[in-house]
Amino acid sequence: MGRGKLATDPPIVLLFATSLRTGADYESALRERGYEVLRAASTRSLERWLRDAKVALVVLDCGTNDSERAIRVLNSAAGSVPRLWVSSSPDAPAQSGRLGVTALLIDPDDVVAVVASVARFLAPRGPVERSHPFLADGTNPARTIGRPRPRGTGPIAARPKRDEHAERDPSTSWDDPTSDWKLRAKTNGD
Repeated sequence: MGRGKLATDPPIVLLFATSLRTGADYESALRERGYEVLRAASTRSLERWLRDAKVALVVLDCGTNDSERAIRVLNSAAGSVPRLWVSSSPDAPAQSGRLGVTALLIDPDDVVAVVASVARFLAPRGPVERSHPFLADGTNPARTIGRPRPRGTGPIAARPKRDEHAERDPSTSWDDPTSDWKLRAKTNGD
C-alpha cells in the first residue's frame, strides 16, 4: 500500500519567499498552529511543489515582480489554489487585483494576522458557502479616498437634522384635509 494523505493530515501551506524574512517568521508560526509548511524560493521550486504536493494555500511573501512571476506559475498549474499576498509595497493594493491574488495583507510583520488569514481560508466550509474571488484582509484607505460613499452610510452627525419647530406640510400626512382619498371602513358589500 502506497503512502497517501490521510483525511487527518494537516493542510499544506506553501510559503513562496525569494529571500528569508529578517523579522517575524511565518513558517514557525504556521507550524505551531498545526499546518504543514513547504518553502519555495524560486518559481522552479514553486512549480515543483505545486506538482508534487497537495497544496491548500500559497502565501506570497515577496515584492511585486516576484509575485507576478509566481502568479504566472500558479495560473499555469493544474487546479486553483488560493493565494495570500503579504506586501507593504505602496502599489500592492492596486496590483493585487491585477495579479489576481485571493487576499492581500499589507503588514508583513503582523504574523498573527497572517496566521488568522490562513486559518480563515483553510477552515472547513459548508456546501452552500462560496468565497468571493477577491478578499482583502484589513483596510485599504487608498481605495476609499475620492470615492463617493453610498447613500445612507455616512455618519449620523453629517445628516441634516429635522427642525422640530417648523410647520409640517399637511400634504405629507394621512390627515391632509385637501386630499379626496380617504380610508373607508370595510362593509359586507365591499
